[in-house]
Amino acid sequence: MKAHEVKKELQKSLLEAEVPDHVVVSWPQKEQPSSNSIWDEFGPVVRICDNQRVEVQESDAITIIFVGCKKCSTPLTPPSSTTPTHCEGFQSLLQSVLDIGVASKNPIRIKDLLNDEVTVKRAAVKTYKTIRQVLIAKLQAHFQDKMDAGCTLDIWTEPLTSIAYMSVTMHYIDVNFKHNARTLQVDQFPEVSHTAVAILKTFKQCIIPFTGEFDNMNGPVKEQIRITTDHASNNCGEDGLPSEFQWNGCADHSISTCVSFVLDKRTSIVNGKKSKPYYQFYANAPTVFDMLDNSRAFVTYVKRVGLNKQLTPKLKQAVATRWVGILIMTNSIDCEFESHQETLTLRHQEQKMDVIDQSLLHELVLFLNLFQIATKELEAFKTPTLHLVTHWRKVLLEHCDIVDEERVVKDKDGVKVTLPPYSKDFLNIKDLIKYQILEKFMLTALHVATTYLDPRQKPIISELEIDDELQREAIAIIKSTMVRNNPPTLTIDDKRHVLATACNRHPRKRKRAAIPVVFPRRCINDFSSNDDDDDQDDIDSVPNTATLEILVIAELQAYEAFTLSKSEKRMMKDSDEGTFGTGILLWWKSKASTWPILARAARSILAVPASSAMSENNFSDIGSTVSKKRNQLKPSTVNIMMFLRSNIDLTK
Repeated sequence: MKAHEVKKELQKSLLEAEVPDHVVVSWPQKEQPSSNSIWDEFGPVVRICDNQRVEVQESDAITIIFVGCKKCSTPLTPPSSTTPTHCEGFQSLLQSVLDIGVASKNPIRIKDLLNDEVTVKRAAVKTYKTIRQVLIAKLQAHFQDKMDAGCTLDIWTEPLTSIAYMSVTMHYIDVNFKHNARTLQVDQFPEVSHTAVAILKTFKQCIIPFTGEFDNMNGPVKEQIRITTDHASNNCGEDGLPSEFQWNGCADHSISTCVSFVLDKRTSIVNGKKSKPYYQFYANAPTVFDMLDNSRAFVTYVKRVGLNKQLTPKLKQAVATRWVGILIMTNSIDCEFESHQETLTLRHQEQKMDVIDQSLLHELVLFLNLFQIATKELEAFKTPTLHLVTHWRKVLLEHCDIVDEERVVKDKDGVKVTLPPYSKDFLNIKDLIKYQILEKFMLTALHVATTYLDPRQKPIISELEIDDELQREAIAIIKSTMVRNNPPTLTIDDKRHVLATACNRHPRKRKRAAIPVVFPRRCINDFSSNDDDDDQDDIDSVPNTATLEILVIAELQAYEAFTLSKSEKRMMKDSDEGTFGTGILLWWKSKASTWPILARAARSILAVPASSAMSENNFSDIGSTVSKKRNQLKPSTVNIMMFLRSNIDLTK
C-alpha cells in the first residue's frame, strides 16, 4: 500500500497510539525461514486480541511498517552531545542487515558507518575555520617579520551554473627556507562587472585577514606583496592591481600568446558581420596551416565513425582555448602515424591521411614540444620558478633561429636521427613566433633580479643578452628588498661577521652584548676608503657607524665575488632532481648566517611565482567538483573544499 493511499485519519491514529496492540513475536520453530540468528530479532507481527495472538496478513503493510518503526524508536544520545542521533533500534536493524551479507571474522560495525554528531558539511566547516586561523597566524607572523610574499589571482566562470569564481593564492618562503603555496580562497566573485577596480577591491578584501589587523592594507604590507596574473586588461590596468601592488605578468600566458597568435584561427568584423575563422598568416605558410586543417578533419572523421576505440593511443582533437591543444592533436597523429595509416587502409579510407604531410607534421611536433617543456617548468608552484624565466626565454628564442641545414635530433625512443633542413613555410612559422616572443614575452627587472640570485646563473648573466639598464634596475630591487627585509635585531657581532666576510677577514672574538642596531644613512665610500686595520675597532666602538647601506653593499659585493664549488653545484643539482627544484633554497639556507640580509631578500624575491598556474589548477578542480550531479553546491561550500584541499596539511 502506498503512503498517499492511506487516509490521514489512520496515519494520525497509528502515530498517536502510545501502546499498540501489535507486537513482534518469535517465529514458530517450523516456520522460521532459516537457522540464522537474525530471525531471532525479526519475527512475524501479530495482533493481541483477548490475550490471543492473531497473525497480521502481509496485505496490512501499514501496520507492519508502524510496528517496525516503533521497534526503532529508542533515541541514542552520545556522551559528548545533548542532541539525540541515530536510535538504538535503527542501529540494531542495520547491524542485523549487514550481518546477513557479511560472513567475516571482522564484521562491519554499524556504529563505524554512521555519521558523527555533526554532519559531514559541519565537520568540514569546523576544520576549515580551524585551519584558516592557523594559516592567518602563520602569514601574519611572516609579514610582521618584514618578509615579502607572492600572490596569484584569476577569475573563471563555471559553465554549468554561470557563477564567476575568483581564485587567490599566496606563495612564501618560511624561515626554514621551505616554499609554501597556499590557496586563500576560490569563492564567488561578488561584482557583476569584472573591472580592474572591482578586482582590486575584492583582492584586498580577501587578503586583509591574512596580512594582519595592524596594517589593513594601508601601509607597508602593500610593498611586501607581488601579484602574478595573466595580461588581461582588467588584471594589469593602471587603475587596478598595479596601482597599489607590485604586478608581475604570467610567463605561461606570454608563451601561450606568442604561439597561439601565429597558429590559431581568428575572426574579424567585416561590414558589420563576423567573419569565418581564418589564419592571419596563411599566406606566409600555407602548407603548415593546410596540414593543421587536414589533421583536424582526420581526427573528426575517426571519432565520428567510432574508429578511435580501435586506435592506441587514441587521437585527440585540438582544444581551441589553449595552444597546447595543437601539440596534443598533432602528437597523437605523429606518434603512431604508420599504424594509423594501416588501420585506415583496411577501411579503404587511406586518403584521409594521404593529405597530411608526415615530415611537416613531425617538424611541428618537435618544434612545439620545447614550448610545452618550458611551460611545465614555469607553471610549477611548489618550488621557486621566477629565476627560470630569463633562461627559458633565451632558449625559446634560440629554438626559433633559422636552420637551413641537416641536423641530428633524438626521437621519442632516444635514438638519434638526421633530419633534413626545415621547409620554407616552416621557417616562416619559426620567424613569426620569434618575433612574437621579442614583442610580447618581455623581461622585467624582477626576472633579472631572481636570475641574479641564482648562483648558477649569476656568472652567465652577460650571456643572456640582458639590457644594462635592466640589470641596474634588478640590483636596485635587490637592494631595496634587503633594506626593507633587514633583520629586526641585527647585532654588533652580526655586523662584524658580515663585514669581515666581505673583506675576507676574521672577526676578533670579543664578548659584547647583543645590541639592536638603528642604522643611519651613510655613503659606502666613506667606509670603503678607510684601509686602516682599525676598521673593526671603529665598528665596535660606534655601533651606528656601520650603516644598513654599508652592510647591504658589503653582502652584495661578497656575493658578486663568490663562485660555486663543485660540491655545491652537485648538491644543487641532486636537490633539484630529488626534491623537485629546491636546490636554490637549500643553498640560500646554507648561506643565511654568512649573508643574513641578502638571504632574507632571496626568500622574499624567489617566492614570487612565474605563472598564475595554481589559480588555474583550482579552476580545474572546481570543474571536476561542480558536475551535473553536483550543480547545487553553493560557492561557499566549493570555497571550503578548495581551501581544505590546499591547506589540509596544516592539521598535522
